[in-house]
Amino acid sequence: MLVEFTKLREDPLLLEGITHVVDFLEPEDRDRAIREANIFYADARAKGLFFDESEALARGLLAPDAPGRQVERKNNLLYSDMGWFLESRSFEKLVRTMSAYTGPDIDMFLARLLIAIPLCDIPDYIQQRYFPMEEQLHGSINRFVKDEFLRAFFFIHNPWHQDWVDMPHSDLRFLTTLLPITNRQGDQAPLYILPKSAAVEPQAMPIPHEEDDATTTLIAGSDAPRSFERRRMLASPGDLLAWSARTFHKVEPNRSAEPAINLRFNFAPAGARTGVRDPGSIQRVGRSALSYLCEAGPTGPGTPPFTTYKEDELVVARKDYT
Repeated sequence: MLVEFTKLREDPLLLEGITHVVDFLEPEDRDRAIREANIFYADARAKGLFFDESEALARGLLAPDAPGRQVERKNNLLYSDMGWFLESRSFEKLVRTMSAYTGPDIDMFLARLLIAIPLCDIPDYIQQRYFPMEEQLHGSINRFVKDEFLRAFFFIHNPWHQDWVDMPHSDLRFLTTLLPITNRQGDQAPLYILPKSAAVEPQAMPIPHEEDDATTTLIAGSDAPRSFERRRMLASPGDLLAWSARTFHKVEPNRSAEPAINLRFNFAPAGARTGVRDPGSIQRVGRSALSYLCEAGPTGPGTPPFTTYKEDELVVARKDYT
């Protein structure tokens, strides 16, 4: 017998592959994240966020096959200056919300501050390398960011894709969560989703497609062509968006004068094959009572037992567990 969790049967995330929860963040966490992220961006913009063209040429960044530049964990804002968020009431709420889909044994990975830069703040020599958007494999512009500001993840846009492309060796058992801390309305990096497209098998980029005013038609893969509603996600600061590994989405260029800034976290059931290159970036954020007993139990000769009996009561004996 397979037990069905009927309380989730009408959940938008399961029905359409996308859910939008308004005013998800605790107000104090939202306001602090907004303040700190905007200060970071304003400081970087004032000091010069990008290498100029001559510097980029000298560093070999203009070659078509120039490698991307990674944000080291020690520099990642969400593991350093903004690491407080991982201890906040909002993050605990996020973990509990996602555990409804993954189960109580849940891991988080790829904590990131994502910034879609206004086109007016991006030098022409960078812009000309990323258009037309439909022909690009990605819209990351991290390789042009000066070392001192390589603490977030910067984008000019992001063409149609499924998030499995970031983890091609995963088993697809993960969810992406996006928490906007600036408006995602107007021209501020419009985010589009194809509801129900999670039923489509993984597709390599660039995604062959056609579009009209209301739909996007995928013209590659089995059962093609397949047409889907194209839905603009109008999110406000503090909202939660979550989607599955196979849900198609894209981010248009930011034609406003303000950055589009978001917190992003991926979640997976413990034991899932995430395909993440650095296992150290996988963080245990939720465990069942049984997992506490098993995962933190004795690991070798002489190891103190995890639990013990005291006056007929089972108590935790190992340090650092409650």
